Amino acid sequence: MSVRIERNDIFCSRVFMNMLGVSLAEPFIGLCVMGEGTHVKGLVVFNDMANGNVEMSAIGKGCWSPAVIRWLARLVFKDLRCCRVTARTRAANVKAVRSLERMGFVREGVARHWYRDGDDALLFGLLAKEQKLVRT
Repeated sequence: MSVRIERNDIFCSRVFMNMLGVSLAEPFIGLCVMGEGTHVKGLVVFNDMANGNVEMSAIGKGCWSPAVIRWLARLVFKDLRCCRVTARTRAANVKAVRSLERMGFVREGVARHWYRDGDDALLFGLLAKEQKLVRT
């Protein structure tokens, strides 16, 4: 499956604010997971980029598919040269949880009542030295 991802910080910032009530602080990278033509399927944001870690959040369908996760891992571990990526998803998002675990992410914790609607978030981590997605 071919993955097309485009950077659009402003668009991602607006969507995260409107959907989650979350204001993104600089620096961050906003990525659009594209569908057919100009259709945006989902958004991924890298924020809290400090000490070799990138915090990753996503909204929409297909953001945690194996093809997208591989593309994001290449960006994180090869291009940004990070030693770790932290992913967050809704506890109820069974597809995302399965996909992250299949791709080597380790479940590290729960952020209770993380989302505005009261849903919990699951936190996952993937270390550069443990990942098998990208040759570094």
